[in-house]
Amino acid sequence: MKRLPSLVHLLLLVAFVAAAAPASAQSVALRYRWTKGESLTYHLTSQTDTAVSGVPGAAPMTLAQTMNQVLKFTAEEVSADGVATLRQTFQSIKMQINGRPERSPTTRLRRTIIRIR
Repeated sequence: MKRLPSLVHLLLLVAFVAAAAPASAQSVALRYRWTKGESLTYHLTSQTDTAVSGVPGAAPMTLAQTMNQVLKFTAEEVSADGVATLRQTFQSIKMQINGRPERSPTTRLRRTIIRIR
């Protein structure tokens, strides 16, 4: 009697998998659809933990680095076929090594022009 519920569950699982298979086989193209003057701002944080050894005259050490960036992308031009020319601006960069703030290069940030299709 215990086999019947297990068999029903198995048949339901097979039915769900069979129904989902055609949906997963479809391809989807993901594209940005930029409008001239449109901006997107991204806040990025990266954490890196590094173990350093084998340096002559130095004991093994560990470094914990954190970097926070704010990037802004602005569509300067958008062609009829959807190719966008973007201006990338680093609005801020903050770094810490082992919990201590480091000098930020924010005052020297540059803009970068990139093209995205």
